[in-house]
Amino acid sequence: LQAGADEYMIKPFSGRELEARVAAQLEAGRLRRALERERQRLYALFQQSPAAIVVLEGASHRVVFANSRYRDVSGLSNVELLNRRLLDVDPTLAGTPLVKVIDAVFATGERAHQPELTIANRYFDWTCQATRGNDGRVDGTVQFFYDVTDKVLARDAVSAARRTAESANRAKDEFLAMLGHELRNPLAPIVTALELMRMRGGDSREQNIIERQVAHVARLVDDLLDVSRFARGKIRLEKRRTQLVTLVSRAIETASPLFEQHNQHLEVRVPHEGLDVNVDPDRISQAIANLLTNAAKYSGDGSRVMVTAERDGDLVRLRVRDEGVGIAPDMLSRVFDMFVQHRQPADRATGGLGLGLTIVKNLVELHEGIVSVSSDGPGLGSEFSIELPLASPVVEILKPELPSFEAGRLAEARARRVIVVDDNHDAAAMLKSALELMGFVVKVAHDGPSALELAASFRPEVGLVDIGLPVMDGYELAERFRESADGPNGMRLVAVTGYGQDADRQRSAEAGFARHLVKPIDLGELQKAIEHAIAD
Repeated sequence: LQAGADEYMIKPFSGRELEARVAAQLEAGRLRRALERERQRLYALFQQSPAAIVVLEGASHRVVFANSRYRDVSGLSNVELLNRRLLDVDPTLAGTPLVKVIDAVFATGERAHQPELTIANRYFDWTCQATRGNDGRVDGTVQFFYDVTDKVLARDAVSAARRTAESANRAKDEFLAMLGHELRNPLAPIVTALELMRMRGGDSREQNIIERQVAHVARLVDDLLDVSRFARGKIRLEKRRTQLVTLVSRAIETASPLFEQHNQHLEVRVPHEGLDVNVDPDRISQAIANLLTNAAKYSGDGSRVMVTAERDGDLVRLRVRDEGVGIAPDMLSRVFDMFVQHRQPADRATGGLGLGLTIVKNLVELHEGIVSVSSDGPGLGSEFSIELPLASPVVEILKPELPSFEAGRLAEARARRVIVVDDNHDAAAMLKSALELMGFVVKVAHDGPSALELAASFRPEVGLVDIGLPVMDGYELAERFRESADGPNGMRLVAVTGYGQDADRQRSAEAGFARHLVKPIDLGELQKAIEHAIAD
């Protein structure tokens, strides 16, 4: 047997015994061949596996199998591996966490897994599993290395791209905030001057033109800032139950100058009752106004625009139909994209930034509604549709509120002292004139130190302070006002600034400002802010 015999029989033996022994050896041989075929099949599978595989035996981790993929990954392609201890094959592994984990798996029999294991500048999903003998005891380990380098690099590239995009978005938002501030600053004295002219009884065709164009510029600034707020999720809705006809009326009031300019006929078929929606009235009115403005801009003089509304189950559907230039089929899917506009002539008579419909889509979707568009093609007009959820029945209905400026009520403000701090001399002068017409006693300073010196002697009750001041900004000036022993006792501060982001409002509140007004300001709103500040 030691020489290699498979069986041993002692003469004399019977034929029956011989036959049984031979049959047993034939069966054993068959089983050995089947086992070898299975072993070869498993060997071939392991060799062809996309994973790197190594099988270790015993506590010394003797290599009993390693596929070609493992040899490539480990850099041991030209090294004899089989029947050698792992640390003899690769001494650099001594004392490494990897060997300690293999030791732990062999000792405990518990599986170990490490994602993104780094080997030679590549990343592997590594698993170490215990192997057991017939008696159930751990007799070795098998390791699998799955190359995930491409996945990791792609993820890192996506993360880098995301960081770049987020950085670009932050830069864009900062730019839009600064753009809004820089555009609002020159608008402020223009708007105030126009309101002063109205208060003094002035009215002319030229003045009306200026008012319309200034209002148009202000709307463009608001559109830019709205798009930035949408991108950052900073739009806040104040929903109230409102009749749809109220929202349409507000929108028509906004868009009517453009219809009058083009001598267009606006036909409205909106029921006065029964179409109640739970929305932010200002925002949905803005969305409808944008659709009306869009219809007027892209329709010819004397054309007709129709506004209809109806109930459809649990929805309210509003349609705005025009007889304008229409929309080509390839543009229908893009009209709500940012900065996308219908082709315009060289003079850009219709103007705009291509943001109106983008704002409509965002506002409607924030209200869980749907906006859509249809057109039969160029020259055949367009129809925009807004669908909003119908409000559940309640008693209270929001009524239209029209802002008004009542100069007569301002006589009560006489002798109230107000200091205006603004480095824009025109804006400060116009604001001073308006406040004096309201009955206030007004002093003006153009920077922080001058304001502190003036306030010590003037002792104002209210300070209208621009945030973007030279020398010291409005936040620092507010702090200096509070700290100054010679300063006015109990003066209330109102921020009058071109910065209108939510973060700007929060920061002004934290700095101690009672109100935050964004340029260009409405004099009626300014009156209320001063009255509330004094009352507080």
